[in-house]
Amino acid sequence: MKIIKLNSTNPEINLASEHYYLTEEQYLKDDLFLFWKNKNTIVIGKNQNFAGEVNQIFANELNVSCVRRNSGGGAVFQDSGNICFTFIKRNKKDKFNFKECLIDIVDFLNSVGIKANFSGRNDIIVNEKKVSGNAVLFYKNDYLIHGTLLFDVDIEKMVKLLTVDKTKLTSKGIESVKSRVENIKNLVDLNQNDFEEKFIKFFENKYNSKRENIDLTNNKKIKKLVEEKFGNKNWIYGRDFDFTYTNKIRIPSGSLEIKLKTNNNKITDIYFTSDGLFCENLNEFENLFLNQSYEINNIKEIVKNYNLNTILENLTAENIIELFFKNY
Repeated sequence: MKIIKLNSTNPEINLASEHYYLTEEQYLKDDLFLFWKNKNTIVIGKNQNFAGEVNQIFANELNVSCVRRNSGGGAVFQDSGNICFTFIKRNKKDKFNFKECLIDIVDFLNSVGIKANFSGRNDIIVNEKKVSGNAVLFYKNDYLIHGTLLFDVDIEKMVKLLTVDKTKLTSKGIESVKSRVENIKNLVDLNQNDFEEKFIKFFENKYNSKRENIDLTNNKKIKKLVEEKFGNKNWIYGRDFDFTYTNKIRIPSGSLEIKLKTNNNKITDIYFTSDGLFCENLNEFENLFLNQSYEINNIKEIVKNYNLNTILENLTAENIIELFFKNY
């Protein structure tokens, strides 16, 4: 496994660098572990509605960068007290499992005296509080897992910046974001620099590989990726227009929100957003309903043979009807 420490703190550069290492020909035979930090940044999931996730007034006042990643899942705030990491595994898509990679993170935390455990599918917790959240992206036969370690994040700022869906909080039986997360600095007798050094050393020793310190800021391919995607306002902010109908549902695997316009009872525009981890086919799903009659039986017919698990795990046709036709 190659171990790469990215020296940039620019979130657009780092997201582009991550994509570069996932897709660049010369690295396609290598398993990779990337390590970096972003400066004062909100990162939203691929399928999220930017306006619904971010307190834009507060973000503007604090000069917080806002970017969109390639993977699903929810919005996160990252500052210099947050450690970002990425695993890239080659030819293992069919054997994907969060724990295959994240067990390394748990083992490292245990090695410095922190009793960490898995929670749900993709979180790592200590004392019932989250210290690491993670998401996945598939590419050909490979997969990428990236996540965070909260060492000394400004939680007060995080709470103010992220307009977290109240249904998500309720579904997890908690009152606030603040009650769910914990900074690692409160759990270990190490400063952040020592913690980070031990973190990288753990991987160097386990995989018998020395770190490479790299900054791809001036790489031509990175610059192109930033210009065309990760720094592109259309990618970051997405579509923004008025809708005649909106609704949101939440099931255990995530939320699904709909916004649509109709004309003469035909669906003329439709937009889905989600914080689901494996939600990869939203554009295809939207196209199923365009120019279709906005009637319950017709919507039932459209989704009857569609694999709804590709949208959210265990999503049902009944869930879709509830989403399309809200009961007031």
